[in-house]
Amino acid sequence: MKISSVLAMIGAIVGEYFGDDFNALGVLINSKSSTFDFKGAWAGIVVACLFGIAFYLSVAPVERPRATSRLSSTSPLAASKQ
Repeated sequence: MKISSVLAMIGAIVGEYFGDDFNALGVLINSKSSTFDFKGAWAGIVVACLFGIAFYLSVAPVERPRATSRLSSTSPLAASKQ
């Protein structure tokens, strides 16, 4: 889930990159780089990276307890200890 949340965000930005509203992040990166405003383009990329990190960190605590409980109940070692 952690990786899929980040990939969904990347997919949305790539979709915006090829044409969407004028106030979207992908359009901002595309328009700034095409007008040689590389500081603005890199600012958009940094914002996208921060969103990706935020999505990853927001999903990580939710995913960890579910994964450990699922692994402990299906583990052959857990069955042999009972």
